[in-house]
Amino acid sequence: MNLWKGKRLLTFAFFALLIAVGALLFENSQHMEPVRRLKRQIASPVKMSVRALPAKKSPKKSRETLQRIPARPELSFKVVGIEEAAPRLIFSTNLPAGEWLDVKVKGQKGRILKWASFQKSFRVQVKNGPGNTFLKLQKNSVPTGALSISAFWGEVKSFKKVFNGQKGADFERKLARFHKKLSFRKQWEQKFLRSWVSLMLKVAKQPGSQSMIKKWRAAPHKELLKFRQANANNYVFPEAWQAVLDARGEVKSQLENGPRGRQTASFRRALSSHVLNKINRLKKLTSELSTYR
Repeated sequence: MNLWKGKRLLTFAFFALLIAVGALLFENSQHMEPVRRLKRQIASPVKMSVRALPAKKSPKKSRETLQRIPARPELSFKVVGIEEAAPRLIFSTNLPAGEWLDVKVKGQKGRILKWASFQKSFRVQVKNGPGNTFLKLQKNSVPTGALSISAFWGEVKSFKKVFNGQKGADFERKLARFHKKLSFRKQWEQKFLRSWVSLMLKVAKQPGSQSMIKKWRAAPHKELLKFRQANANNYVFPEAWQAVLDARGEVKSQLENGPRGRQTASFRRALSSHVLNKINRLKKLTSELSTYR
């Protein structure tokens, strides 16, 4: 009996020892797992997740950009619709699309109706395809009569003289009546511009003269300053008006920027040498105004 009890106790103690050893081993394995995991990460090669970037698209170059300016640019135009007094300019060029053409339409002196003079500028963009580059001038936007038309691209130029409208006896009668209306205006402009040139010549020769300065101050500056490129078509001699206006600005600047009081000899020489030559050229220009029909 005692022997049997002893065996039972021994068996119980053996199983208790096994349980204790198992528990100890389990606890030890839980502590060692992070270390093993770290060792595996160090031993194994690092794998990086790389996302492929989209390929950069090269910008599409338009046909206009790829085209190069030709070595010998060409430019010409034809005018249609002039009989209806609504001209349409159709350009022919080897320039690439996108380039800009400058166009100037000018009335020939004494040969147009409606305006005392006429000059207008336009810009036209070159387009692909024959006949697609054109400038349509609205009816009544340009005068009836003889026109000079110039088209430019840099140094390349094309020029034509055309008659806008119907030639004939009817046009000549209308032109004669129109000139009769303009005769007073023409004479007044000639006299006015010549008086200004004469005054500026005297001031340029005697810039220190008090009497000249008084005459300068009393001159009709406001009337001269009414001229603008925006209203140039109302003037018979717009080029002469602009030239006299420019010269007047230079004389005024010289007088205002010169020494106060008594003018020095060097100042007089400077005014005479710079401005006098220009005014002398104006004298020749204004003397030719009477050649206007």
